[in-house]
Amino acid sequence: MELAGAAPKPALWRKVRSAAIAETDRAVKESPEAQFGGVIEAATWSSRTSPSVVSDTFRSWVNARRDAAVQRQVGERGLLTVKETKSLLEKIHEEEKKKRKDKKEFIHVFGILEEKYPKEHASMMDFLRTQHKESLGQWENALGILLGVFEEAHCPDRCTC
Repeated sequence: MELAGAAPKPALWRKVRSAAIAETDRAVKESPEAQFGGVIEAATWSSRTSPSVVSDTFRSWVNARRDAAVQRQVGERGLLTVKETKSLLEKIHEEEKKKRKDKKEFIHVFGILEEKYPKEHASMMDFLRTQHKESLGQWENALGILLGVFEEAHCPDRCTC
């Protein structure tokens, strides 16, 4: 409807958004399906009333693609998952808290992780490097798409001005 020049009513946008949310809610939490459902949810806002819809949709798309690529590599390379790392850091924090008299004293869990669990620390650092690299790659893909759209829109052969 938007491409044809019509402006869908807010009630229609809500109906489409509700359907997208319902489908996403059926997916396993934090699964690739749930993340890509989030991309669809982000896209179900009218750009006429939500100026951030394009950037929100791209950000959701980049994050979903990044996380899917990282998860593949986690499995292939045997890296700790975010959940496993977080659980270990919580364990370290609780153990250290029990040892200290001052319960408000700062606990440097990452330093303890590096010292007492060097293999897990290396895995976490590798995970973070992989995540960063994938994020950059996905933003490059997104930029390529946007540049293609802008170049196509500026095509003098089709200009009707």
